[in-house]
Amino acid sequence: MLTVNMRHKDPGATIAKKFQLRLARSEPSTKTSNDFTFASSVLAYGMLLRKSEHSGDLTWEWVTKTAESHGGDDKTALRSGFIQLAKAASQL
Repeated sequence: MLTVNMRHKDPGATIAKKFQLRLARSEPSTKTSNDFTFASSVLAYGMLLRKSEHSGDLTWEWVTKTAESHGGDDKTALRSGFIQLAKAASQL
């Protein structure tokens, strides 16, 4: 039903890591993980910054509340840093 191809670089890295996620129709999709939901807030942040025509009814409030409630175990403080960044961007 859905295939997502992604690449990311760890902080300070020069080479991007690639991975692929496939979702078949037979798999239940009613519950998402904290990581997936947090990543959705990061994507929404980018769409709002770019004033994307595809952002629909996304709001800065949704971005910050979703990120805060799905931050999970933030050992590196990157997620809390993103939350602060999103709050600052919402004030612009």
